[in-house]
Amino acid sequence: MVVKVGKRFYIGLAIVLTGLLSLLLTLEVLPSVVSVWPGVLIVLGLYLLYRGYQPERGEGAIFIGFFFLLSGIVLVLLNTVITWAELEQIWPLFIIVISCALFFYGRNKPRERRAMYTVPAAVVMAMGFIFLMFSLGIVTVSFKDFMKRWWPLVLVVFGFFVMLQPLLKKRST
Repeated sequence: MVVKVGKRFYIGLAIVLTGLLSLLLTLEVLPSVVSVWPGVLIVLGLYLLYRGYQPERGEGAIFIGFFFLLSGIVLVLLNTVITWAELEQIWPLFIIVISCALFFYGRNKPRERRAMYTVPAAVVMAMGFIFLMFSLGIVTVSFKDFMKRWWPLVLVVFGFFVMLQPLLKKRST
């Protein structure tokens, strides 16, 4: 049995979320309204995702929806848990957020065009995680020294993609 939800459900959901947010602010669980303003991005992102996944709606809202949602989550964390001074260290999170948005956007594409979005998104996401490891000091060697030593690995990975591309095309048909 599929239950169809209407506008009243979403209005009620917005009221409940506003009430919960207000309660968290009043109980001082959240520091202030200024700290949670990115919640607007989260709500907007969820709304755009809802619109993007409707059969008659444009799919362009999916990428923007994921971008707003994930950016809002990162900014809420920056305002509540992580200080702005630490932004210098976690800037690669924004690369990861954008690549996640592109990945989920690509997952909604037809099978024959899906790899055009998901593969570059996965590569950019991997680069974001690599940059994050250097930025957080998990990897102690400098990025420049790392690249001097390991740059041939880029050729190896690219070669594997070139070799596997015909197999992936046959598999999708």
